[in-house]
Parts: sequence; C-alpha cells; structure tokens
Amino acid sequence: MFSADSDIESQFLELDLKRIAKKWDEDQYFAKFVLACPPELRPKLLDIKTRDIPRKSEEMKGLIRTHFKSAHPSHRAYRDFQKAHIRADESVQTFKDRIVNLLKRARPSLPDDDLKFLVGTKMIDSMPEDVQPHLRSRYIKDLDELANSCQEYWDVHIGKVCSLSEEQAKKVQTKIEDEDDIESSCAIKNSDSSALESLTNRLDKISIIVDSLARKFVTPRFTNSQSYRTVVCSSCGLRGHSKENCRGQVFCRRCHKQGHVERLCRANLNSDLSYTVSNIHRDRNYCVIDMYLRDSQRLCKALIDTGSCVSLIRSNLIIASTIEKSANNLSLANGDHLNSLGKTRLNIELNKETFSWEFVVVPKLDFDAILGRDFIAENKFIVDVELPWPLIHKSNYTAVSTVDQNSTAGIIDNIKAQYSDIFSTRSGYTDITKHRIETGNHSPIKCRPYRIPISLTKEVKSQIEQMLSDKIIRPSSSPWCAPMVLVKKKNGSYRMCIDYRRLNSITQKDEYPLPLMEELLDRLAGAKIFSIFDLVNGYWQCAIEESDKEKTAFSPGPGLGLYEFNAMPFGLCNAPSTFQRLMDKALYGLNNCFSYMDDIIVFSEDVQTHRNDVIALLERLRILNLRVNIGKCQLFVKKIKYLGFLVDEHGIIPDPEDIEPIISWKTPKDADELRRFLGTCGVYHRFIRNYSNIAEPLFQEYICTTKY
Repeated sequence: MFSADSDIESQFLELDLKRIAKKWDEDQYFAKFVLACPPELRPKLLDIKTRDIPRKSEEMKGLIRTHFKSAHPSHRAYRDFQKAHIRADESVQTFKDRIVNLLKRARPSLPDDDLKFLVGTKMIDSMPEDVQPHLRSRYIKDLDELANSCQEYWDVHIGKVCSLSEEQAKKVQTKIEDEDDIESSCAIKNSDSSALESLTNRLDKISIIVDSLARKFVTPRFTNSQSYRTVVCSSCGLRGHSKENCRGQVFCRRCHKQGHVERLCRANLNSDLSYTVSNIHRDRNYCVIDMYLRDSQRLCKALIDTGSCVSLIRSNLIIASTIEKSANNLSLANGDHLNSLGKTRLNIELNKETFSWEFVVVPKLDFDAILGRDFIAENKFIVDVELPWPLIHKSNYTAVSTVDQNSTAGIIDNIKAQYSDIFSTRSGYTDITKHRIETGNHSPIKCRPYRIPISLTKEVKSQIEQMLSDKIIRPSSSPWCAPMVLVKKKNGSYRMCIDYRRLNSITQKDEYPLPLMEELLDRLAGAKIFSIFDLVNGYWQCAIEESDKEKTAFSPGPGLGLYEFNAMPFGLCNAPSTFQRLMDKALYGLNNCFSYMDDIIVFSEDVQTHRNDVIALLERLRILNLRVNIGKCQLFVKKIKYLGFLVDEHGIIPDPEDIEPIISWKTPKDADELRRFLGTCGVYHRFIRNYSNIAEPLFQEYICTTKY
C-alpha cells in the first residue's frame, strides 16, 4: 500500500523493481498498482482508458502524487516535522530518515545545507537534555555521523529506562512464580477450556506487573540520579549500566568496530595509562565556555574547574616546539597519576578579553582545555554558573548583585550600561550566514539610472557618504547596474531604495521557510514579561558573498558614480530567506526567545528568569557582532504589540489599530474587492466565534461571482 509516510517516488521505484524481478505482465502490474493505491483513488485509476502502457503508468503515478500532495499539504508536513520526536522503539537513523522525508515534502527545493542544519537541530533537540550541550559542542555536520553519535547516547537512555535492579527483578519473578503456582493448580483441576482461560488471565496479570514497573522508570529525559552518574561501563565506556549488563551496541568512529566508544579505543592509547582529567568532575555539572587561542587562531572549548589546581590543555592544540619540559606530577582525586608533556604559555581570548597564561600540556582530555583555580584566582574571577558568561570580575559582580531585583528600572539601567556596545545606532556585521545571488550563466544586467530632483541631490550625496563611511557600500567598476529611487518615510526623511526587479527576475529563488505566525504567538502562552529587540538596519548586518557583490552595483543618479554593497542590501528577492536563516542560527539554543525577521522577542514568567534570558540574548549578539536599535527596543514590559497583535499574560488580541480598516471597509463592489476583504478577515478568524458560519454567505457569493 502506498503511504504518505515515506517518499512516494521511492515506493514507485520499489514496485517497478518488483515487476522486473517477478516478471509481471502488464495486467498483473496494473492490478498490483491499483491494489497498492488508497481505496478512494482506485475508481479514478480504473477509468483510465489509454492503452499506451508508459503513458498509462505516468497518468496513474500523477494521480497518486496529486492525491498525496492534496491530502498532506506542505504546511502540514512542516508542522509534522516540527512536532516530530524519536520514539522509544525507533533508531536514530530511522528517525533521521523520517524527518528528512517530512522536510523534503514540506520544502522540496530547500538547499542541502539548510536541510542538514534543520534536521541536525531537530535530532539534537530530540535527545535528552543532559546530552544536548555535548552534541552541539562537537559541531558534527554530517547527518549520518550525527545519527551515530546520537545513537550512542540514545542506547544509554533506553538501557537506563528499561533496566531493572536485581531487587526489583526478584519482586517481578516472585509475583510471576506465585501466579504460576496458582494457575498451574487451576489448570490441573479444571477442564481444557478453563485451563486456557486461566492461562490467558495469568499472561494478563504478568503484563500488568511488568507495565506497572516499567512506567516507574520510563522518563523522557536523563535524571541527575547518583546511580546514572556513578555507574560507568568499563567495557564500552558509556554511562548508565555496568559491564555485566553491557549490550555492546555502541560503534567506534575511530577503528570502525562495535563494542566501545572512541574514548576507549585502543588506537588512542600510547601507553597503559587510560585515566582522563574529566574523571575528577564526574559528579559535577559541566561549565564550558569558548576560548580563542590567539597564537594558533583556533577556537576551542574550555572547562571551568575550581577543583583543578592548574590549568591544562590538550597536546594536539599546541605546537610541539613551544612545549617546555617540566617535572609536573598530576594526581587525580582517586590517587592515580596523569602524564604531563610539559608546560607552555599561551595568549588566549575570553569574551573579548585577552590573557597570557601558562598551561600544563597533557596528551588526553575530555575537553580541549581546563581553566583551573590558578587562573581564576590570579585574575580575580568569580564563577557564577547561572549566568550566560560564568566568569565575572569581582568588581562587576558586586555591582550586579546590589541591584534591587524587584525594581525593573534598576535591572534595565544595569543591562544598558553593561551592554552599551550592543545598543547602538550603527550597524554591526556578521558572516555566520552569507547571502548569495545565483544567476547562472546570465549576462550582466545594466539599467540607466533614474534622474533625481535637484533639491534632493544633497540628501543623496549625504547618505552615500555616510554609507561609505560605515563601509556598507564601496565604489564599483561592475558590469551590473541597477537604478535608485528615494522613498519618503513617515517622519519626513528619505530612504534610498535600489530597484533590483530585473536582477530578481533571473535569480534562483531560495525556499528557506519563514516561521508560522500562529505558532510563534502560541509559544507566548503563559509568559508575563516581554522584551522586544529590533536590529539596526538588519539586512546591512548580514554578509554577502564576495563574488556576488558586483551584482548589487547601483547608481544613485546620472553623474553620481557607481557603488556596490559590502553587506546584503534591501530589495533582493532572497534577502528575507537569508536573513531568517541568519536569525535562526544566531538564536539557536537560547531559551524563551525567537525572531520573525529582525524583530526579536524574549518572553518569561518572572523578572529574574527574564533578566537571565535577556542577558543570554545580548551575550549572543555581542559574540556575533550584531547591534540593536535602542530607540525601538522595549525592555521588561507586561504588554507588547507583536506581528499586529497585543500580547500580555492574559492572552492575545488583535491590535485595534490594525482592525480599524476592516471595520470601516466599504462594501465590496466586485469579486476582487470581496476576495481582498475575506482574505484580510481570515487573518483574525481564530478570534471570531463561528467565523465559518458568519462568512459562508460571502464565500458563496464569491464562488458564484467567479464561476465561468
């Protein structure tokens, strides 16, 4: 039976291969094809009269494609993708194939990089919360490799969930044996029919006992129980079970053998010493930050560990010639010794602060580096794991801690002072996503520049000089050229707009999906405090591919020169998709935060949580060099206007200013005006009780008017 759960083209191919393998004739193939179709579609297939077999086959396949496309539209497939979760009886590889199929059905023309990003994000989010940071920190781009890594953690999760202790197993066995004795005696005394009935009852009772015990241990996420963190399998290297209960199903990515993880692979061991520093921290929550090595220009992950006397770094990150021999004896908490290769002094960068520090070089670490108590004490840091950036200077920490948490005004002033570089009127710049303009082999397009009024020439020159000063544009000698127009804004000033219509007509479209407005608004349910951030000239903060910059060339007017953009300009057809892709990457992993284009919203249930969420967002924007317009920001408010709706802790209502045109709408005089009116009203259908019944006469009128 053809199914919408998998790729329909693959199902067609499978049926065609069966036809060849089993040597079906035309009538047999047609009968098998009809039986594999949904019952409601079979009469249409039987009505196909053509005798041309290839044409008949294509018509049948076309009907099925249309049927599944209408029964499972793209927006429903994308919603299924967003709601998909891995099942307990499903492997990660199967889950990956399932969500890839859903995403391909929702967005068939989605670029491979975007598909990998969305699927990879979904796979990691479906894992238990305890392991999500570890998977994200490994930056695995290949989906199959990521699926193998996720499977390792998932096997531990399922093993932990489904395993029973010896005492509980004995209880189950005792109950089963008691049931066996009772039912066995009944089976001897009763007839064959009664014995069969008693056997059925016994199996039902056993099932109830097992289910009741299993429910006690099935949890959707890892817990912080002592047994999980202390039990480590010495055979495969995973936590959650002992060597005796090891199933040996993990897969090593180094030697490609089953039964152990890469950390315990014999290919990694240069000696008999197999202890790692992370063994000391087994019972602690990891506090990992980004550390930039300025000498080698590498970004690595560093663990903040106040229990380590010295700072350590892994040897593969260091040039061997820079290591100085030293007699360092490193001891673990359990008394074992760790081999040291020497020491080295490195220039590191933490949160845009530069330090020079001496690290002990070791051959193996679970993290790239460890910042120990020596570094923390010397630089007078205080570690606060509840903050997005856990290392705080003592002076700053005192200032922050003295703020009256009940006074939002004090919190806002402190945040504005601490992140004054983020609140700016100048644009930032980031290259985590670069805009591309795919025009194929089309020859350059050039248009004659539009004339501008003499009275506005000074305004144009002023804006050009400002954009040159901000490095938004640069002089160009490109063969491409687009004209420019001036558009008057509400405040009376003018905005330069480039007419890229001819360039857009030859540009390959980017199908990156924008968020669904209804789903975004639903996520705000339960929130009581809100903050809105608006990026300064959001498009200008996004990078553009160097090879495509010449295609953005424009002339502000005759005799005023030719310029091209260094950042993504307004007016390009794929700019919204690129910008939403940028924002999705920029906000990835942040709690209680999302964006629709350049409008970022943070929502929380209380002041303290909201403060932490806002600081986490601003730290991310600082890392990515993005800037927000403080004049358009709203901080710590209880009611906001977002996407044309008013949102507060009591719910969501339409903005009266936006529905005023509907109330004062003139009576439609033709089908086009009626269609526009119905489309505008449909946006607010969820707020109108019995909307379909109220609007039905108008829809019937529209249908009758448009019949031909």
